[in-house]
Amino acid sequence: MKITSLNLAGYKNWAAREPAIVNYLNKAQADVVFLQEVMFDPRISPLSEAQHINSKLETPYQYTQSTISRSYISSDGVESREGLAILSRHPITESEVLVLHKQDDDKHTRIVQNVHVLVHGQMQKFTNVHFSNNAYAREQLEELLRIHESRGEKRIIIGDFNIADLEAVRHLYEDSYTTSMVMGEYVSFPSEAARFDYILLPKEYTLVSLDVAEGLSDHNALTAEIYSRAAQPAPATNDNRQ
Repeated sequence: MKITSLNLAGYKNWAAREPAIVNYLNKAQADVVFLQEVMFDPRISPLSEAQHINSKLETPYQYTQSTISRSYISSDGVESREGLAILSRHPITESEVLVLHKQDDDKHTRIVQNVHVLVHGQMQKFTNVHFSNNAYAREQLEELLRIHESRGEKRIIIGDFNIADLEAVRHLYEDSYTTSMVMGEYVSFPSEAARFDYILLPKEYTLVSLDVAEGLSDHNALTAEIYSRAAQPAPATNDNRQ
């Protein structure tokens, strides 16, 4: 299956970015799309940003899950809201929103989306994340992994981790997960030449390819092709014998 992650950065420079995002999603044809910084702003659209994008696609995703978690008031008194969203071509059979622990001096309240998606007859478990853009991001990752472990489950974790050096905390995940960095170095936040966006993949899966797309947001999009190890096809051969 193919999965895509993109921090939309709200509606900043939207007139220029919207057609590029729609075109990319049309071409990527991911099974499941994970979006962060998804806005709901009634001045722009009666739909959430994810629903708005979905309505523009050549083949809209049939299943959606949006969660708005933060509220903003503009200088003219209009309220807008931000959160996470998931678009899926396959049934979302279960969904859950978890509110992560908030430190007193952290201005952010962060949530994660847990979903079960029935892909080609197999249940796949995902977590869509957008951690705080400060030192608390590492604590939030540790908290999330601890919750998963206490439940006896491992999920594909994808999104904006806001951790520039994930290797520095590899002790948290290396026994059970590989990361999108196995495909080599990449940049996901061009203005700082940094990498904040990742996929943590349970070792029962193999990452086959990773595409990094620029120019859609202040973050680059990640699109990965993955297989469960049990279902991975045999390598291609080049046998020219007659």
